[in-house]
Amino acid sequence: MRQRLLFITVAIGLGVLNLNRWARAAAEGNWGEPLGEILTSVSVLYGLYALSMSFKRRATKRRSDESKLSIIALAVFVTTFAAWSDRAIAQSQPAPAADEVTCRQPLGGTRSIEACDRLVSSKRFNGHALAVILNDRGLLYFRNGDAQRALVDYDSAIAADPGLGTAHYNRGLALARLDRLGQAIDSFGEAGKLVPDRAVIWHSRGMAQTMTGNFAAAMADFDRAIGLDPKMALAWGYRGIAHVRLGEVEKGIADLKEALRLDPKNPTIAGALEDAETALAKR
Repeated sequence: MRQRLLFITVAIGLGVLNLNRWARAAAEGNWGEPLGEILTSVSVLYGLYALSMSFKRRATKRRSDESKLSIIALAVFVTTFAAWSDRAIAQSQPAPAADEVTCRQPLGGTRSIEACDRLVSSKRFNGHALAVILNDRGLLYFRNGDAQRALVDYDSAIAADPGLGTAHYNRGLALARLDRLGQAIDSFGEAGKLVPDRAVIWHSRGMAQTMTGNFAAAMADFDRAIGLDPKMALAWGYRGIAHVRLGEVEKGIADLKEALRLDPKNPTIAGALEDAETALAKR
């Protein structure tokens, strides 16, 4: 008898402790899940109870009352256990806050991509917040060498928030990687309109212009990049190359020397300077 009372007390106590979960579910409007657990547990227990009773030949009223009370306590206990199991399973999954941190890790690789996937699939984000997540996932794909999938995410990010300049810029990088230089130049231009004070945007557009052979347009972009960041060695270097390609060898050599001063160990700049000086000597 004492063991039964102890069991009943513990089971009811556990049931009371688990009421907070049902209250939280009710507040969220999600009655179905906790009620489903209760009904399932009670149905199973009733079936077991009915089966056990079929094997009993005699039962006093006192024992019948105790049996019913035990069944009620057992129902509470099993329902509580089911709820706790559900909570343990939920806790074994990455928390949304943890996913947000992991998704933003630029070197996180597949792990970060999966975290971004869960955030997108959760449908909890829209507008700017969703655009940031999609842009982050696009960066991860791009770093993994998948420029096409990155481009899909950048397009989706821009659709969610057309004013996200970094998504336009990253889209330009992906397009350039895919050798779609005209579209890349347009994307860099959009990024420049939204974030005009970022030297790297104008340098990147200048590089794309250089790759198309439009050295005059490239030089204008490098001018703007250098104006924003006079210490950007690559902008000086590629502006020097553009000068040389346009026949302005002396100006090109001056720019290349400044680039090499800023970045003495850059082999591309050193090689371009040597070629320019050789070309000047042959005149």
